[in-house]
Amino acid sequence: MEEMKKILIIADYFRPGYKAGGPIKSVYNLAKELSGKFNVYILTRNHDLNEKEVYKLPADQWTNFEGLNVYYDSTDFSKATYEEIKLQSYDSIYLNSIFSTTTIKFLLFQKNKANSIFVSPRGELGQGALSLKSNKKRTFLKLATLYNLYKEVNFIGSASEEVTDIKKYFPKNVVYEISNLSNVSSYKFVNNKKSKELNLYFVSRISRKKNIKFLLELLDGINGKICLKIIGPEEDKEYFQECEQVISRLSNNIKIEFLGSVKPEMIYNEAMNCDFFVLPTLNENFGHVIAEAISYKKPVIISNNTPWTDYINDNKLGFSIELDKILWKTKLNEALLMNDTSYAAYETAFEIVNNDLKANNKLITESYTKIFS
Repeated sequence: MEEMKKILIIADYFRPGYKAGGPIKSVYNLAKELSGKFNVYILTRNHDLNEKEVYKLPADQWTNFEGLNVYYDSTDFSKATYEEIKLQSYDSIYLNSIFSTTTIKFLLFQKNKANSIFVSPRGELGQGALSLKSNKKRTFLKLATLYNLYKEVNFIGSASEEVTDIKKYFPKNVVYEISNLSNVSSYKFVNNKKSKELNLYFVSRISRKKNIKFLLELLDGINGKICLKIIGPEEDKEYFQECEQVISRLSNNIKIEFLGSVKPEMIYNEAMNCDFFVLPTLNENFGHVIAEAISYKKPVIISNNTPWTDYINDNKLGFSIELDKILWKTKLNEALLMNDTSYAAYETAFEIVNNDLKANNKLITESYTKIFS
């Protein structure tokens, strides 16, 4: 029997962490799907995003985590770690960022040119993402091109828009378009909708890119009983304070709940009795929180800066719209005025798309299997 090929996945953060959001889910889902077809190894930090407390797991050695071979590094990916990793040979190495020092260190220290190297930018080259710390990022891209840092890298974009972004900066590299795996739903549709009441929830890091302040500023002036649950860590303290200032000026009919970081398995408990998921993001290369909302059978109100726009609008799973204040207020009011009868139309829509996701996940797994083989 032919020996299975070996894949090393390098990611800044991995389970049991969860505060880095979507990338952790992307890597975990892919690793689990590929583990029966390849020998999968994962190199990651031994702590969660912005946390000093380390996992209660063996560090600086290979250990088994939920059937996966994981190396929880305590040295912040030092050269010594990469020297240790190089003692094993891998057929493919898969990195999960353009700008992360993890990726940069690997490409600088990597000497074995026989490996196939793949990089997923995870939305970092999108216009919205590049607009944050723009000069620093664009300077790095120029230097990386000048010194051929990514010369032998194959890129993976999760949507056609991201493929276009990658080719703009790396026109000579091979670029594959393969989506991330989605969560197939096992949840029941919950309908507690009342006219002139709107229960919303947001799941993401509180940062300028996720753009929750945009939504908060729109809520004032909407007539009705509104509750918004904000779930996620305070990644940007200054931005969080700006959001708090907006909240302090909101009228009494609007209730805002900051829940902070919530373990992934507990998010559904918070979302279950909400009517819509909201995400006015500046850019998402995939948007696991959107896929998660669909798996919860919750309609969405999101910006059109994600790969989900056509899917959401064509399948009538809510609204994916431009970041225009008038347009957002119109859709929020439309959602506010829905009653349980009009809201019930979403139940049928979710049943249809759930079957589609199962078939699509199979194709995605086949695509990854092909490029790693």
